[in-house]
Amino acid sequence: MEGYKNLIKLSSKSFLEIKDNEEPHCKIEDIENNYKGLILLSGSFDGLIGKLFFKNLSEEIFLLFKKFKKIFTDNFYIEIQRHGDDGEKLFEKFLLNTSDTLKLPLIATHEVFYLEKEMHEAHDAYLCVGEKTYVNVKDRRKYTNEHYLKTSEEMCKLFQDLPEALENNINFPLRISYRPRNSSPVLPNIQTDKIKNVDDLLIKETEEGLKEKLDEYVFPYANQKDINAIRKTYNNRLNHEISIISKMKYSSYFLIVSDYIKWA
Repeated sequence: MEGYKNLIKLSSKSFLEIKDNEEPHCKIEDIENNYKGLILLSGSFDGLIGKLFFKNLSEEIFLLFKKFKKIFTDNFYIEIQRHGDDGEKLFEKFLLNTSDTLKLPLIATHEVFYLEKEMHEAHDAYLCVGEKTYVNVKDRRKYTNEHYLKTSEEMCKLFQDLPEALENNINFPLRISYRPRNSSPVLPNIQTDKIKNVDDLLIKETEEGLKEKLDEYVFPYANQKDINAIRKTYNNRLNHEISIISKMKYSSYFLIVSDYIKWA
């Protein structure tokens, strides 16, 4: 339980205690102060250790690993990943040497970006959209097509030369003793002076919105004799959907989302 609480604390700090222009991250001192019950993995070469390595700051990595070993003892692992990305083999060689020097355990892991290998092209396009670039641009961030969810057999074959890393991977779940309890979702409540009952407010706003849409987009193109039947069909559908939302106690959630959309 203590480890789970510390994990939640670190996760919150990584998002809340940063500057506006910073990516979410944990500070080393925060990890030092909240390490109990946690297992630490060194991360991929996109993480802190990889960035230090490709800046030729190997000594800093060495000192960090010694610090983590002192704090976490046998709860600190050096991750080895094999996706075939540029620089990965060089990084792995350094990690293997460091593991041997500091007597740190290895663990074989895999960074999954998509479910199946065939999804690589779509993921590559997705990266381009996020970075406002194009697929045919040469100097941009690229990954191989190996970042799919591999089977146990594929992982065993990939790391057959590092049996200790595979063994630690298999044993890793056995070291996790905490399972979060099931609990009901905590939904937000909207604060408003318009009306006391949020269900009534949702009904009022949806009925007004439906009337506006029907008057603008449906009735002008419908036969006059069909208008009442059309209105009844839409009202019945709306009442059915609203009843489900109310029973699930999601009225406040939908009203809050509505406020966001109106503001945007």
